[in-house]
Amino acid sequence: MAAVYAIYVGVLRRSLTWKGFMQAAEETASIEGAITFIICFIFVMSRIFTYERLPHAIADAMLSTTSNRIVLLLLINLFMVLMGMIMDDISSMLLAAPLLLPLFTKLGISPVQMAAIMAVNQGSGQMTPPVAWGGLRSMGLHGVAKPKIER
Repeated sequence: MAAVYAIYVGVLRRSLTWKGFMQAAEETASIEGAITFIICFIFVMSRIFTYERLPHAIADAMLSTTSNRIVLLLLINLFMVLMGMIMDDISSMLLAAPLLLPLFTKLGISPVQMAAIMAVNQGSGQMTPPVAWGGLRSMGLHGVAKPKIER
């Protein structure tokens, strides 16, 4: 809906030319193809993990390490922050959610709480180096100069 509105406004203001529209459509298709490939790969990996019963093995290994619920949640938080540091949020959520769901259910945490925990930790991880996706995005939105190492 937003794309249709953007096209409508572009045509109304006469700022959208046919060449500009085709260039934007080509760039959008290229990005969408890359995103679709990544998501398909992650779905295949998640399915393989499930067939190999890796999520249950991870849950059993974590529960055999300690029975303290707080320590386990802190370990999960650390793991999700580390994933957020090196991967984007959607990819890491799609990859980690099937792996961690059995552990969360054994700890008595609902899937809604699990999603909230994962989202907060992903956001925290994205603001920290080495990649810092969120920091770079926010600098671009607010017109802050990029660091010299990134240029």
